[in-house]
Amino acid sequence: MNFLINPDVPDAITHAWHEWHVLPGMNDTALASDPATWAARIDGWKSREPLFIGAWTLGVGANASAPTTPADKQELAAKVLPVVNKAPRGWVYANWKVADGARGWGWSLQDVLKDGVKLP
Repeated sequence: MNFLINPDVPDAITHAWHEWHVLPGMNDTALASDPATWAARIDGWKSREPLFIGAWTLGVGANASAPTTPADKQELAAKVLPVVNKAPRGWVYANWKVADGARGWGWSLQDVLKDGVKLP
């Protein structure tokens, strides 16, 4: 992506970021099910545009395989947070609300916070 680059100062791009959404079903592997692969992808990011993770969740692939207890969610968050924290421009937890929050699959930010999961 170089259409935003000023040809006079190609290394001085300051007005564009590259945004990744790492959600189950939208990529070849879910962030939560394979943190090591995503850490390597972020570490290997080679672009002029700094990386921002615009959405991620504690959901993993099929909902039935997602963590459902607050302790399991916190354990998974402890594995995933160091990965998303590698993005130079930061991250945002997917902020959608799921009407089926009773199952506690980690998709809904509201439910994750209600469960006491810390996302510093």
